[in-house]
Amino acid sequence: MSFIRLEGVSAGFDSTVVVNGVDLAIERGTVCGFTGDNGSGKTTLLHTIALLLRPMQGRLLIDGEPVEDAEPFRSKIAVVLQHPYMFRGSVLDNVELGLKVRGVGALQRRQKAQAALELVGMAELSTRPAKALSGGETKRVGLAMALCLEPEILILDEPTENLDHPTRELVARIIAELPATSGVTIITATHDKALLKKARADIWRLENGRVERDVGLNIFTGDVSAEDLTTFRGEKFTISATGLMADTHMVEIDPVDVILSREPVASSARNKLEGRVIGVEECGDSLSLRVTLDCGEPVAALVTRRSWEELGLEVGQTAVATFKATAVKPL
Repeated sequence: MSFIRLEGVSAGFDSTVVVNGVDLAIERGTVCGFTGDNGSGKTTLLHTIALLLRPMQGRLLIDGEPVEDAEPFRSKIAVVLQHPYMFRGSVLDNVELGLKVRGVGALQRRQKAQAALELVGMAELSTRPAKALSGGETKRVGLAMALCLEPEILILDEPTENLDHPTRELVARIIAELPATSGVTIITATHDKALLKKARADIWRLENGRVERDVGLNIFTGDVSAEDLTTFRGEKFTISATGLMADTHMVEIDPVDVILSREPVASSARNKLEGRVIGVEECGDSLSLRVTLDCGEPVAALVTRRSWEELGLEVGQTAVATFKATAVKPL
């Protein structure tokens, strides 16, 4: 039985349907990510699962129970909005507030709040007025406010937006580790594809209010060579690219742009990575397959079912992923 289940859920505002007929199952202790263009319905769907919006049609179930009255379920859920609101008082006062409302004693809530601030790297700013924080600092304090409540479900709206690279990496690491360390189920709407990869998220794409599984992109972290802005050094391999800046730390490659072959192909493409086939999965249209190679890091190619059959490859065999430098896009 899935922990969270949406059955034919439509949601929106007034008479305008933004999310239409969503069927979705989310397992306990996993990360679920919603992607899509602005206006696609990500935030509306997120707010519906967070019980901030009531479905127009369909039903939402949590732990097998239909959510007819939101109140009994609210203590299971913590929400960090895209722009968290800070109350007057110190950072520590704000993080303690939710625990205070729940009747937690002063000593215990102080300990929980300090631990949460330590986790998000904000312990040194605990006495600073919360209203004086920068946007990135406010986002981290909002995350601490949610974490100290020890929720079963953590809802995050664009958790890494407007963060500098080191802070973005810190927040991504926290989100990636939380399900294993606390058992929390995380649901996020984000444009940050690297975050979703790091968290091994189950990714769903929204388009015109409809939800479909996202085949995903190849996301790699690393640094640009100081001597050559066309060379990107990843954690496990180096690739050629175009249009990189000195401060590029992440790149993406669409699986559509990756050519799969048994042997290196004669081509002008400058990137040829050899690896072992570790996964083959059907995409939404059933005519395409996402084939993943272990090239030190997973590299995926999107191929037609016919092409896969002609290659005659099997899981465990060696293949080559080829792609042009122009296919490597900075993030």
